[in-house]
Formats: sequence, structure tokens, C-alpha cells
Amino acid sequence: MEGASPWSTLHVRHGIYAGLVAASAQRRAVQQRVRAGANGKVLQLAQGWSFRVTHLDRVITQVKAWGFALERLRSGDEARLVDAQGRLSSIAKDVDLQIVVATPETSEQQAAYEEAEQVFRTLKASVHPVEAVTAVSARAADLVRTIR
Repeated sequence: MEGASPWSTLHVRHGIYAGLVAASAQRRAVQQRVRAGANGKVLQLAQGWSFRVTHLDRVITQVKAWGFALERLRSGDEARLVDAQGRLSSIAKDVDLQIVVATPETSEQQAAYEEAEQVFRTLKASVHPVEAVTAVSARAADLVRTIR
């Protein structure tokens, strides 16, 4: 999941940033339809995290920083999403949050993942293993259907 693209940036008031990544080509296609169908309102945010890495301390730091930014959003701070073309979209504090993870394989990775799970639970995010990434796209499609 490292190196996945495209990256967009979530701007939260007071200069807090968090990277958001689409998990697959199918996800990117659905993401475009979600944006188009929602008249510029973001219906879903998706983030990918790999716990199959050697520098787990970096991953945990990144998860916590990302979680802090999203927690600010959830608590009502204004936020906007800037896509690769520079278009702005508003983000509601109750936006659907989906996380895709490359699940841990070692006990050290498992311990890091359990720490990250606390952040995911606090944010009330849905977490999916990378093997089930299509669940994110399916959820996005459901969200689009509800606004039509």
C-alpha cells in the first residue's frame, strides 16, 4: 500500500494536514463518481495503512497525526479537501471514514496495529483488510445512491 496514489491533502483549520489515499483503480473511479454525485461535498474519506513494515514507530506516529487531524474534523473544525486538480470540496464532520490495512504478520507489527486500532475506534472508522478493499468502493457507491 506504500506508494499507492493518487494523494490528496486534507486541510484542517490551523494548518493540520493528513494524507488521504485511494486504495485501487476501482476506488479512484468510484471516488470521482462520489464527488460528482455529491455536488462538491465529500461523502467518504479513505486511508490506507501498512503494518507490514520495519519502521513501525513511523507508522504509529503517522497514524496518530492523521488521527489528530481527523479528530479535529469530527469535533467540528472546518475542513476542505483539495484534489490533484486543485478543486475544493467541503467535508462534513460525520463523513464516512474507511480505512484499508495491510494486516500485521509479526508480533511487533500486531502490537503496533493494536495501538492504531485505538485511533481508528476513536474516529468511528470502518477498517478493512487490503484483501477486502472492494468493500470501500461498495460503501461509496451506496452513499452516492442515498443522495440521488
